[in-house]
Amino acid sequence: MFYVCTRFTSNIIKSRTNLCSRLPSFVLQKKFSSQNDSLDKIIPSQIDNYGSLRFNATDVNKLSSFSVGQFEKLVLDQINRSPSDPPVRSLWFQLGFEFHHTKRDYLVLVKPLVHSTNIPNYAYTNIGVGALVVDEHKKILVVKEKRFYFKQMWKLPGGYVEQGEELSQAAEREVLEETGVKCQFQNLILMRHLHRFAFDCADMYFVCLLRPLSKTIQNRDDECDAVCWMSIDDIIPQLTPFNRFILEKYIEFRGSSLSIKGETFDPQFASMPAYTIYSMKSDLPDNSEVI
Repeated sequence: MFYVCTRFTSNIIKSRTNLCSRLPSFVLQKKFSSQNDSLDKIIPSQIDNYGSLRFNATDVNKLSSFSVGQFEKLVLDQINRSPSDPPVRSLWFQLGFEFHHTKRDYLVLVKPLVHSTNIPNYAYTNIGVGALVVDEHKKILVVKEKRFYFKQMWKLPGGYVEQGEELSQAAEREVLEETGVKCQFQNLILMRHLHRFAFDCADMYFVCLLRPLSKTIQNRDDECDAVCWMSIDDIIPQLTPFNRFILEKYIEFRGSSLSIKGETFDPQFASMPAYTIYSMKSDLPDNSEVI
């Protein structure tokens, strides 16, 4: 066995009702053996001042012989044997595990049992999108945020990508939420990779070129203080340095026949769904000569 991984659900046991469905699940990387011992011999426990049953595992290796069902039964038996009046109200587990990651409805702890386990690190990168919306008159859609780091300046609409959302969908959604303007994704312009940003995580920010499908502005987002269309010449001096760099790159390459576009790719594995690949595309006809 290389490691033990513990997953605690958010419903940390509050009563005896439907207890087993809410106990922590142990994922063990080997076959389970039978275990007839009482849990108290493996994990010492005691009732504390809060009416909680507190478990303290001094040797986590002893847990490796338990299946999920066996562990749940032993915990339930231990609760029933506990001389507590009123009955046990909750459980505490002190297991000597390392924190791995958490989501809204669970947390995961891990205990390496050998030097190298190849356990993937927790997700440490946030994904964001920025939207460069350019209309037929070469005007740019820009916003001023109510909350800012240094001083309030014009910038491109944008925000974080939601789970299960494509980059193109995120860019279109952020523009609509912040400005009320409906847009259509065209291609990627650039990507920024920043370390130790929000929540001390890495940050990957993808800037997309969008074409507006409507023009009327509706500032309906509580994050934005102002929204407007502005010409390239007028907006460049008023942009943040990073947004100015984005616009300069757009100007530099807007006449190019190459662009980064997305397409659906089928990996042809039954267990893996189709996904989007962003790659270089040429806008030249197939018979055109490329130098």
